Amino acid sequence: MNLEPVTAEIVDELSDFLDGTKDRDEARTRNAERLESDFFHLPSAARLAVIEAVMAQLEAVEHFDVEYVVNPFKDESKPDEEARA
Repeated sequence: MNLEPVTAEIVDELSDFLDGTKDRDEARTRNAERLESDFFHLPSAARLAVIEAVMAQLEAVEHFDVEYVVNPFKDESKPDEEARA
């Protein structure tokens, strides 16, 4: 089953159904709701594949706010106290 047309349609209408949200969980929920209402004929495995494809597109265009994994203010030039212990 070719899901590219469904994915493309949803990606094209992102601004309408996301309504400015930058939260990943909210985007995933809205994406799932859209698929259930407009593409209910798709099997659940296909809907999950579309959700993942749309989320990947959102990540690729950096739609979501950046989350720091490390402390951006930590001075890396000084040895860490824990490393010496």
